[in-house]
Amino acid sequence: MFPRRNGYRAPCAPSAGAARRPLNEAAGWNDPLALAGGYLTDVTEASAGLVDLEIVQWLIVRDFLDLSHRTEATMSHFYGGWQADRWTTTWARFAANERQSGTAAVGTCHYPPNGEKDYDWANPRVVESTADDWLHYPALTGRSRRFNCEEWAGPHLRRDGRPDYHRNYLRWWFTHLPRAQGQEAGGHVNNWWEYVFNFEKYEPSGRPTPGRRDIEARARDHQSPP
Repeated sequence: MFPRRNGYRAPCAPSAGAARRPLNEAAGWNDPLALAGGYLTDVTEASAGLVDLEIVQWLIVRDFLDLSHRTEATMSHFYGGWQADRWTTTWARFAANERQSGTAAVGTCHYPPNGEKDYDWANPRVVESTADDWLHYPALTGRSRRFNCEEWAGPHLRRDGRPDYHRNYLRWWFTHLPRAQGQEAGGHVNNWWEYVFNFEKYEPSGRPTPGRRDIEARARDHQSPP
């Protein structure tokens, strides 16, 4: 972890007795963080190069929203980029919203399917969306229906008793993230949660890396006594 202090980044020393393990993810609090070989999961840029490392910029008070930022950036990484108005990848088609993409699917963390601006989770505008279809990925049929923010009006309420559209939308959004078995014809796996939490197992192209095992298994091995 590399918090910035008076203009320079100093690594935090591990606590005494902490188990040594490979570094594959780093977190920063409200500050850009860049390490060689990483890809950023929020708003800054990492240099290309030496280490297979994902960089997470994490604000504790926004952890759910930043997990969605992480998911979007990770999927963009594994699908070779992302532009909201170009449906050139499966990820871009999933993240389509009517305002930016011209058609609506599940949307992005800032733009729901019917959103007209950033953070527009409570917009009552009705749009035609294929969001339901993504619950059956990869068996997509193009099915669609019309809805607005009332689609994610529950279950959480604000202190004033009104729906917490922000929290509910992100919950709704994550329930639509594909988690099926198998792979696309191009090699991407159908379970996108694998990319979010087991990113070490995959090449930048999204294909599984031969001979690589998941993070938890590697950590267990590293902690096992000789």
